[in-house]
Amino acid sequence: MSGIKITWIPCIMHMRMERHICSPETFQLVCTLKLRVMSKFGINEYYEMLLIYGECGRKAKAAARLYRERFPEGPHPTRHTILKVAKTFKGDGLCDQPTSSS
Repeated sequence: MSGIKITWIPCIMHMRMERHICSPETFQLVCTLKLRVMSKFGINEYYEMLLIYGECGRKAKAAARLYRERFPEGPHPTRHTILKVAKTFKGDGLCDQPTSSS
């Protein structure tokens, strides 16, 4: 499975670099730093973070505390990590506030 991740990372980096105005070296450094942060948790952990963030009324500090209480055995996200995840999904339009149809 790790071979698949390594294979896809350069492709994703190349596609994203085409949309950014910076040197390839700077872009690669930023991507590497983001990947190190993102590799600490799996997709299920990010899903739980988002659910707990919503339960806590979009309060990241309370969400981080509740996550630690519910999952004492694993790595724990900081409030900054939870905010980053929420911001990422909100930017994709996946976590937008529902609008009233009135």
